[in-house]
Amino acid sequence: MSETAQTTRLSVRDTVAAAREWAAARWFPLGVAGIAVATAGFLFHQLLAWPPHEDEALPLLVGRNDLDGVVRIVLDERGGAPLHFLLAWAVAHADLGLGGLRALSAAFAVASVPVTALLAARLAGRVQGLAAAAVLATSWTFLFHGVYGRMYSLFLLTSTFSYLALLRALERGGRRAWALWATAILATVATHPYGALVLASQGVYVVLARRDRLHEAGWAFGAVAVLGIPFWLTDLVLAGRFDAGVAGGGRIDVFTYMWRATGDFTAGFPVLPAVLVAAAAGLAVLPRAARLLTACAAVVPLLALDLFEWEPEIRQEARAEAAAYLAATTGPDDVLLGYDPLFVQSREQGGDPPLVVLPRADADLALHNLLSLDRPLGHGVWVFDASKTTNADRSLEIPLVSPRPAAAFEVRDFGPFLVIRTRAPVLTPERYLLRAGQAMLVGKRLFLGDADINLPTIERAARALRGYGADRSLSTSSR
Repeated sequence: MSETAQTTRLSVRDTVAAAREWAAARWFPLGVAGIAVATAGFLFHQLLAWPPHEDEALPLLVGRNDLDGVVRIVLDERGGAPLHFLLAWAVAHADLGLGGLRALSAAFAVASVPVTALLAARLAGRVQGLAAAAVLATSWTFLFHGVYGRMYSLFLLTSTFSYLALLRALERGGRRAWALWATAILATVATHPYGALVLASQGVYVVLARRDRLHEAGWAFGAVAVLGIPFWLTDLVLAGRFDAGVAGGGRIDVFTYMWRATGDFTAGFPVLPAVLVAAAAGLAVLPRAARLLTACAAVVPLLALDLFEWEPEIRQEARAEAAAYLAATTGPDDVLLGYDPLFVQSREQGGDPPLVVLPRADADLALHNLLSLDRPLGHGVWVFDASKTTNADRSLEIPLVSPRPAAAFEVRDFGPFLVIRTRAPVLTPERYLLRAGQAMLVGKRLFLGDADINLPTIERAARALRGYGADRSLSTSSR
């Protein structure tokens, strides 16, 4: 072998050895990065696989208002998730639509992978941290919410980071560390009402595990309690609109609910007992502080990878046709019921739907929004979907059924979608509620699940409107 060839061979060996040494020293960040990249590839490939949902349409339609209007709606009317609505406002005003909202959700999910790995590594070690990232990334619940344009991926990211920031603050102390934790936990409570539970779990952990930091923690928790007042108020608004009970309340009902929920987040019965035993065994070998924090927080679920199917082509085509029809016929003075995804898609196709949409499950808020509209009112527009999961029997076709009197309505069917529109403007809230009730009876006749919610909402709003009296209703809604 020539001297040159031998030198080249030694150089290659040295390079390979150096590469191995470099990778061995960085196996943890490289492994986490690999999992995050694979997660991103899957989520963005599946981004539009799941059909649009009403709960995704809601923040996009609300987000079409100016920023002051969004803040007013969230703080005074809807409650819930201010940070999510703020992001939806940005997406709506950038004309990014549903794809943009879902892309944000996917980005937050991907960012949650390294944060989870760092948290688990701090609690149990780097090997366990890498395993935790892998478990998270292969959870069906995680993957589903990664392509769902709601607040759950953001909630995962902010809440996990808040636990990591809490451990850092407890270890180092100091204003900067506690300020970082306060920012993270405020973002968590601004993302979802359950952020209050995250905050409570962290408070319990400090009391149980780090009494030496109680003085510093007390000031930090007090600051969060004060700075979070707007978020506590939005939670109260939301709680005032809906029942907060779990399965009717009661010890047996709560146990049953939690058992079923744990099964949904893992592999279900009969595998669930084995999963719980394995989880208990893992907890037993953790350090005491890690066991305490895990006991105070939610356990990341383990699910077998379960790919969801793409929306059928026939439904995609029907949805596009129905949205095009709405874009061509719906004007800014028309009255819409429910945050249907078709309303968002019609906007994306060049339509000009109204800013205000009446909620379908809250009679008081629906009537309040109805009375706030300028008069005379435009046409009433309603959408039924035979393929929704809330229906007892789902179908990709819907019968062409008209409300009575048929002369008062124009009805079009698009695959599973039935679009009902009044032929003439309804003009007044009283006439709108009359026509809405007649339209909802079609849903009852077709045994569609939403009609069971919508019709009582309309009936309660109509009864409340009769209680206002004609003079008061006119003075309330006229501008």
